[in-house]
Amino acid sequence: MTDDVREDGRVPVAAEAPLQFPVEFEAHYLTNQKAFHDFALNILLTNDRAEKAVHSAYVEIRTRWDALLAEPDLQARPG
Repeated sequence: MTDDVREDGRVPVAAEAPLQFPVEFEAHYLTNQKAFHDFALNILLTNDRAEKAVHSAYVEIRTRWDALLAEPDLQARPG
């Protein structure tokens, strides 16, 4: 439970239960997020911009997750 309750009685989103993701997606995120972040940081030069870029990328990946899993050879697929 959280003590962070708004005046209208609602609990902020961050304090609510976390979203449930497919296990494979979570594994992909946990395995690759640091490398993606390090790469983005090298290009974008600030941690804030790198975090936003990686977050946006993972939103896109999650949106297309089922189709990506259906790809016969995803890594061989052009850009």
